[in-house]
Amino acid sequence: MKTIIIATSLLLFAATSAYCRIGETLEQLTARFGGEGKKNTGHVRMAGHDQWYFEKDGIGVNCVMSDDKCVMEVFHRIGSDITDLDIKDILKSEADGHGWGFDKRTKRWTRSDYVLVAYHEPGHHDIFFLEQIPKGTNGLPGF
Repeated sequence: MKTIIIATSLLLFAATSAYCRIGETLEQLTARFGGEGKKNTGHVRMAGHDQWYFEKDGIGVNCVMSDDKCVMEVFHRIGSDITDLDIKDILKSEADGHGWGFDKRTKRWTRSDYVLVAYHEPGHHDIFFLEQIPKGTNGLPGF
């Protein structure tokens, strides 16, 4: 029984370690993913900001940096669509003790402290976005 609990804990840790965290520096991201990312691969999502791409545990993550910190993450599953369980894990990894609310009208999740918003890009349920909310915007994304 003890072996099963330890194995399950390790599996859960491995799954959540694939997710970066908003606010992390490039050095923290590199340590989390176990290697350096690729700079500015693909489409840079926010003009004037560097983007780093990492892969781990079947998840690809584009991390958009501003002032040396991650301000947006774009997740996709390598070789398949991102799942509801993936989304649940991403939101859990970014909760920091807060809850998430889903707005059916806007189809977005907003963290209860209005610091982060998460969503699918319209027409692309294979990609999941998580980003900081600029102060004073009442839960609307900042682009």
